[in-house]
Amino acid sequence: MVHAKLVDVDCGSPIDAIVILVGGCLGARFRSPYAVPTVSREPLRLAETIEIEQPASTVWRVIADYDRDAEWRTGLSEMIPDPPGPPHNGTRVHEVLRTVGRTYVTDTVVSEVENGTSGDVAGRRIVRPLGANRSSFTYEIELKLRGATRLVHPLVARIMRSSLRKDLMNLQGLLAANDTN
Repeated sequence: MVHAKLVDVDCGSPIDAIVILVGGCLGARFRSPYAVPTVSREPLRLAETIEIEQPASTVWRVIADYDRDAEWRTGLSEMIPDPPGPPHNGTRVHEVLRTVGRTYVTDTVVSEVENGTSGDVAGRRIVRPLGANRSSFTYEIELKLRGATRLVHPLVARIMRSSLRKDLMNLQGLLAANDTN
């Protein structure tokens, strides 16, 4: 058995950074001008907004139709509302999403639906009118990282944010094609 105690680490190289990451996860203490990564127990919260050249009612009709999520959300293989149809208080939603090399299964219950906004345990979808034929769509998500994934919280956040932006661009393209029926 090997015992080691790290007291001071100079973060001058990538190897030192790896030592800090591993040591930080093991509870080692460092005196360094650099931040020591810690295991995050906080949920990952992300929000992205995009402006769309469509009326808010058109945007809402598409994003509130869970059957259409696969048309604009990359990696989504299942999105099943129970009961079927638009969201309302109490709608249960089963979602299977493959991203960041993992499959995430989320079962949520819609807790709030109000004029262009729906909220549930894992996030919210918000549509705001910006004029007669223009609106904004904000997609908020919350993901609780578990196990080793928590070690790379910042990396997962970057990848998820990028994925979220791509999904919103896909939605914008879908709506620009006037394919909203």
